[in-house]
Amino acid sequence: MEELQDHLGALNDLMSGPNVLAELGSDEEAAKGILPQKKKGDLIRMAQNALDDVIDAKRYWR
Repeated sequence: MEELQDHLGALNDLMSGPNVLAELGSDEEAAKGILPQKKKGDLIRMAQNALDDVIDAKRYWR
């Protein structure tokens, strides 16, 4: 679950971050050090793989 949340959080940062930074007056160059460096497609693939792992996980309770 933690891995899935991390990937979804990175996707959220990637999509909403530029608008937030623009509102704060940061330029695009400054944003490169703050926003996730992975591409959107890669993050979606990693989130999907993490979701598949969560779905396939065996329950640990009875």
